[in-house]
Amino acid sequence: MKLSINPYALDRLNDSCYTDVLSVKDVQQILGVCRISVYRLIKSNQINAFQIGRTYMIPKRAVQAFLEERRG
Repeated sequence: MKLSINPYALDRLNDSCYTDVLSVKDVQQILGVCRISVYRLIKSNQINAFQIGRTYMIPKRAVQAFLEERRG
């Protein structure tokens, strides 16, 4: 899947307003993509996440790893 990720996503991720565990909405804002794209990244195992009930939670380090891997 080819996504157009915000080039400043790593800078946004390191903003102090984000905790160590992120919601789908947080990741959506950081990456600058739609909610469906975040779910697709989770389902395709490009970003690791865990579920609490029906809610996905994403470790900040998983998003960081995803962005660093894309950077190459």
